[in-house]
Amino acid sequence: MLPVRCLTCGKVISALLGRFERGVETTPVRQVLDDLGIRRFCCRKHFITYRRPSVEAPRLEGELVPGIATIESHCTSKRMVLAR
Repeated sequence: MLPVRCLTCGKVISALLGRFERGVETTPVRQVLDDLGIRRFCCRKHFITYRRPSVEAPRLEGELVPGIATIESHCTSKRMVLAR
């Protein structure tokens, strides 16, 4: 996750994320950062270490949340099921 502002200098960097992702597909990271005008090392580190979230957020139904079926199958009273 990329912060809205650089945590060190306070420059707004989140607005550049889309252009950064498109540029990195065909150009080296260093060149893309230079083209976007990101000169400070504190700002560059956010983009260099950025990873796009690859895991979808879990939903609150069915087997998408690991362990819910196991917990519910071991509950014997209604009070335990409602307390989750």
